[in-house]
Amino acid sequence: MLSRTLTIIRQQHQHNDRLKAKAAAVINAMRHGQALHFQNQRDGAVWWLSKDGQRVTDEVAQLVIKNPAVASVGDALPLNIDVPAQTWRYVEE
Repeated sequence: MLSRTLTIIRQQHQHNDRLKAKAAAVINAMRHGQALHFQNQRDGAVWWLSKDGQRVTDEVAQLVIKNPAVASVGDALPLNIDVPAQTWRYVEE
């Protein structure tokens, strides 16, 4: 039983490490001028980078927008709606 638990924990850590690496790559692209865009569609949230249209998964995007160096810019929906802004950019720390 202990072995199974350790395997599950190890897999979760590996998954988190992959997500963090992908988020770092997106932040790096944003640091070099790209913006992260969000759109709600019928099949869920869609995130992409501006210059090349590269899709970003919702899990990765959620990590990116929590970074203090990333800020929403100007096109948010009204207050009290639990939907993120539509455009996010890298800002100097």
